[in-house]
Amino acid sequence: MHVDYLDGPLKHLSNDWRFESDGQGGVLVHFEVDFAFKNRLFEAIAGQMFDTALRKMIGAFETRAAELYASGSGSSSSSAHNAA
Repeated sequence: MHVDYLDGPLKHLSNDWRFESDGQGGVLVHFEVDFAFKNRLFEAIAGQMFDTALRKMIGAFETRAAELYASGSGSSSSSAHNAA
């Protein structure tokens, strides 16, 4: 899934979600995001907060996926990439 940003305080924002089988009945989720703010001050602030915000977003995604699709496997792992 590919998402592009249309309008707002950012110069650009795009993110890609890729889902693939882990070969054991689970799914690996790959998420990439590339963004830049129009304002350098916002960019500096966002850079400091990005890791925390991304971890919260991944946690929310995993929690919701577990609620919807839990199969009792009990294990998960996450990784993220920021190309900004």
